[in-house]
Amino acid sequence: MSNQPKPQREVADVLKDLRLTTVQDDDGLALYPVLFDLLNPRYKDGKLTRLGGRLSIKADSGVWRISLECPSEEVACTLVVRSLHECLGELEVAIMQKTVFWDQSWSKRKKDLKALAEPVQ
Repeated sequence: MSNQPKPQREVADVLKDLRLTTVQDDDGLALYPVLFDLLNPRYKDGKLTRLGGRLSIKADSGVWRISLECPSEEVACTLVVRSLHECLGELEVAIMQKTVFWDQSWSKRKKDLKALAEPVQ
């Protein structure tokens, strides 16, 4: 064995600033920092410490229903908007201003229902 250090590994220029643990969306981060934070998973020392959130948008009786679920915290919120054009901006503002109602997520309620569904003796 030789005592020479290993040669430095080269990295392609396009991959030098690659962040494997977060979404590569600088524009999204600049426009919607709160949503970006809630939707991205978190890692510490290479280990997952927080699951990423889930965002869903669906048409519902002439309005758009936007739901954001945070599985690690087991909470979710829903916002109803009239325009799809600015729905993310409206959700960002509503979360920052604390005007959305947060509730237990469906997965959390489902866990609680299992405990309630057991027969009483």
